[in-house]
Parts: sequence; C-alpha cells; structure tokens
Amino acid sequence: MKYRRALALGASCLLVLFSGCGGRRSAAPGTDAGPAPIPSEPMEQAENVYFDAAVIETYEGAVLAECLSSGTGGITSGEQVVIPLTAGMPALKNGDSIRVVHNGMVRETAPLQLGEVYGICHLGEHPGEGTFPHHHSPGRGHGPGHGGAAYCGNTVTTVSFHPMGSREDERWTASFWGADSAALTDLLRRLDYSGGLCRCLPEYTVDTEFGSGYGISLAEGYVRYGDGQSDLTAGQLEKVQAILERAALLA
Repeated sequence: MKYRRALALGASCLLVLFSGCGGRRSAAPGTDAGPAPIPSEPMEQAENVYFDAAVIETYEGAVLAECLSSGTGGITSGEQVVIPLTAGMPALKNGDSIRVVHNGMVRETAPLQLGEVYGICHLGEHPGEGTFPHHHSPGRGHGPGHGGAAYCGNTVTTVSFHPMGSREDERWTASFWGADSAALTDLLRRLDYSGGLCRCLPEYTVDTEFGSGYGISLAEGYVRYGDGQSDLTAGQLEKVQAILERAALLA
C-alpha cells in the first residue's frame, strides 16, 4: 500500500469526529466497510497538517470530501479524500465546508484516505442543527467536581488566547468538540482548586459545558477557577499544552 507524508508544522492538532447524516451510504468508496485503519507498521508521522474541504457524500462512519485548499500540505486542491468519523458526534452533511487536522499520513487509494484525524471544525459561522460554529460560546456549566454529570465526545470547549501585552491580531478564539474537548473538560473539572491565586495572569481562558472561566497559564503551569488555583503536574501540563496548540490551528 502506498502512502504519502505531508510536511510537519511546529504545533499540535485537535481531535474531532462526527457521525454521518441522512442519505448516507453504508461504506465509503475505496473501502470494504468504511475508512481503512491506520497502518500498524512503524512510520514517521507529521503533525499539525490541515486542509480545507467541502463534504460531497456521507457514509456510515466516514464522509467523502473535496479539498478546497491544501493548507499545510499533504492533499492538493481538487483531490477527493475519505475522512474517517466515529459515532456519537454531530452530523456532517453534503455541502459543509470544514477544516480537517490530521497526522499527515495519506493512503493513496482512489479516493485518498486519511490516517488519524485530530480535529474537524466548520469553516462557516452559520450554525446548523447538531453542529457548533467556529466561535460558539457555551453557557456556564456546573463547574468542576460535578460528579454526577456525564458527557460524550460532542461536549463543546471554547479556548481564548489572550496573553498580557499581546496585540489584537495575536489573540484568537476557537470552539471545538471531540476527544480533545472531552479530555480537557474531564481534566479541568477534576482538579483540586483549593490553592491560593498567584499574581501572574493566565494566557488562556477556557469555557466548557461543565464550567466556564477557567484560566490556564502554560508559562506558570497552573489552572485557576473561581477563587482557587491548581498547579499542574508535568504530565498534565504537557497534555493541556498539546490540546491548546491543536486548538490554535482551528482558530
């Protein structure tokens, strides 16, 4: 099987997956039963590769899209590609314009097939049923520690980047859903915010469906919520930084 690799970019990406919608076929073209699995043999992987596309057909567990812009490489404008999806997510429909962030591995079948998809967001600002626009701002949730709450991959997270002293064109806001959203939501709501606030300001503000107004500082390694603050472990800091870097690609 032949693969192509896209050039790597310097940050990480965001994981979002959708279910198909009405009128879809049972299997995507070029596959026996939906998108092909990620190859198991060791391969060098590129990170932070994205392209813009328009959905032209929907299937069980995948969509067929046509590349509108090659973004950071890997897929050429006009090429068709099968994008793997998972159940439990808002539906994509024919005509949707999307940005897809993936690991840079592209299987050269006809049509092309992606390896691992880190994230998908809508390019438009017009929300439809079951979808979330690019700068959607969720309402205030239950706050951290709401143990009885349950959620799946369609929980929405909004990240705003606003470091002190930054210019307006350096700031950004992005909303996303999927695995990164669920992972960040779960991490933030389970931290212990009993520590006192430091005088340094956070670079990021995060709103989730279970709490809003989290302040995150990667420079100082903490998360604050309300009147409390929690220091992040090295592992937590690495995880949060990767998610926020992936979110920046969708801003």
